[in-house]
Amino acid sequence: MQYLPQIGFLVLAVLGIGLFTKKASEIKRNIFLGKDEDLSDQPGKRWKNLILLALGQKKMFKNPLVAVMHLIIYAGFIIINLEVLEIVLDGLLGTHRLFLPYLGGFYSFLINTTLSSSHFLQIYLDYQSFYNFIVFTFISLIKSS
Repeated sequence: MQYLPQIGFLVLAVLGIGLFTKKASEIKRNIFLGKDEDLSDQPGKRWKNLILLALGQKKMFKNPLVAVMHLIIYAGFIIINLEVLEIVLDGLLGTHRLFLPYLGGFYSFLINTTLSSSHFLQIYLDYQSFYNFIVFTFISLIKSS
């Protein structure tokens, strides 16, 4: 009876992974419907573009505010993925806050920083949405009259 929550979690996790695998295979099948294309013409230039644009997010640093916001979101994404890993391991092992003993005070810092950053970002985005709503409503009222 003690292991019932872990067994239930494992069953739900296996079902979720199964559904994910099914959808991923459908997406893979659709991708492979495309025609082959020769991409071996400029491997150096292609690798440079991959590193600069996809991994380095080169375009983000043209505007410093956008770069900082992107960095906050990226760091939060990484921390949230680690938290999800911890939640899954806690569910399977029947523990609570598995990483806390190993990370100590840094663990609390990560969790609180992620929450603080996400709250700041949410407030900013709410303000921007409200501002855009007011401005576009005002513009549409002017155009209609």
